[in-house]
Amino acid sequence: AASRLTGDGWLLETAFGFIGVALLVGRFAVPPLFDLLDRYLKGPSLPLLALTVAFLVAVLAVQVGSALIIGAFTAGLLFAPTRQLQAIEKGVVQIGYFFVPLFFVTVGALVDVRDFSDPRVLLIGGVLTLCAVVGKVLAGFAPFWFDGRKLVIGVGMVPRGEVGLIFASMGLATGVFDGKLFSSAALMVMATTFLAPIALRFLLEPRAGPPPARGGG
Repeated sequence: AASRLTGDGWLLETAFGFIGVALLVGRFAVPPLFDLLDRYLKGPSLPLLALTVAFLVAVLAVQVGSALIIGAFTAGLLFAPTRQLQAIEKGVVQIGYFFVPLFFVTVGALVDVRDFSDPRVLLIGGVLTLCAVVGKVLAGFAPFWFDGRKLVIGVGMVPRGEVGLIFASMGLATGVFDGKLFSSAALMVMATTFLAPIALRFLLEPRAGPPPARGGG
C-alpha cells in the first residue's frame, strides 16, 4: 500500500510539474510564435498548427511519465493568452466534429452490453452514478462567495463525459479495470449525461406566477 501511495504521489507530482514547466516556457514562446505565423498562415492552417502543437505536447507529457490528457490540457492553457485564441477554438471545434465521433465509437466498442444484465454491474454503476451526482452538486456550493444559483451550477457539472471514458479506457488497457467494471463506469457516464439536462430543464423552467393586475380604465 505504501509503495502504491508513493507511485500515485509521483504521478501527481509529475503531472503538476509538467504543467508548471510547460506553462513557464510556453507563455514566453507560444504567443510570439503564433503572432509570427499568423502573418503568413491563412485559412485553416493556424488551427491545424495548434492541433499539431497539442499533439506534440501530449506526446511529451507521456514521455515524462504523465498522461496524454494532461498534455492536451496543458496545450489549451498555452493557447489561452494568444491573440488568435478565437480562430484556434473555432478551427479545432470544426476538426473535432470528425475526431469526436471516432473516439466514442472506439470507446463504445469496448463495452459489452451483455454486462448490463449483471446485477453487480448495475449496482456498481448505480453507486458510481450516485457519487458522481452528489459530488458535483456539493461542489456547486463550494464557492461560498458566489451568490448565484449554486444548485444549477452543481447540476450542470454532473455529466461525466469523455474525460471519464478516457480514464476508464486507460484503466481497462492497463488491467486496472476488467470488462465489467468498465461497463459500470460507462453506465455512470451515460446516466449522468442523460440526468443533467432533465434536471436543468426542471430547475430553469420559468415558474408560473400570478397574472399581472389590470389597471383601472
